Amino acid sequence: MRRLAGVAVVMAGMALAIWLVLGPPNEWEGVVRVARFAVLLSCFVVIAGGCHHHGMAGEQLPAGWTLEEIRNISGDQEATALDTDRIVTGWPAKDERLHPEVVLGFHGLCLVKPVNDDDWYMGSLNDDGSINCWSAYGDLHEALRGL
Repeated sequence: MRRLAGVAVVMAGMALAIWLVLGPPNEWEGVVRVARFAVLLSCFVVIAGGCHHHGMAGEQLPAGWTLEEIRNISGDQEATALDTDRIVTGWPAKDERLHPEVVLGFHGLCLVKPVNDDDWYMGSLNDDGSINCWSAYGDLHEALRGL
């Protein structure tokens, strides 16, 4: 739903930008033409900002870590932060549900740090976006080395 809303906002911004460039009033001149150009540029900034914000809405890195550090330690140069809006189960009890604060993706594997928990849980990313965890690590560095 958030993705659909993000796409709708971007499309509306693009439509406004196109109208400003191609649509009436074409007879604007002088200071008004400069103001029109400034409005057009601000539309593009809004579009770019909306796209960037949408991509990181539920995705974040662990405090004090960069994506480059995570990729170097894990050995996976395509590692990425994933959206936390997903079902995470499997540790320590098979059906226990975790509430993720951070989710890191490594192709078909994930590392999850739940809210109010210092441990990191490793699991598989399912086709529906859910994660089933099967092991726990005391810190992120240890978990990254365990991939």
